[in-house]
Amino acid sequence: GYLAERFSDKGSTITRIAGDELLRLASSERDAGAIARSIQLYDMFFEYYPTHYNAAVQAFSLGARAVKQEDWELAARFYGHIANLYTNHTSYASALHSLSVCYDKMGNEAEYEKYKNNFRNHFW
Repeated sequence: GYLAERFSDKGSTITRIAGDELLRLASSERDAGAIARSIQLYDMFFEYYPTHYNAAVQAFSLGARAVKQEDWELAARFYGHIANLYTNHTSYASALHSLSVCYDKMGNEAEYEKYKNNFRNHFW
């Protein structure tokens, strides 16, 4: 938590380096099998570095990884970052569609309809 909190607002160069380092730590934890710790670090990244140059790409990549593992809740969490924060990113349409799929798989009809309709309203 120290890295995330301490350097998240210190100027673009330091913030970028700190965000990169937090991503590296999260990836290392994931590779070591510490999935819960990895997810915690990724959550800190999105909380403290929402404007990081790589945030939307990371969110989409993590969502896709969770889908492959059929962890629909985790996938929805990461795709939700894109739907809520990165609406101008090229992955926005895919994230909305993926969110509707995730909520359908979880049996959450209301959220499924919400994201399905949001996708249709924006892109059809």
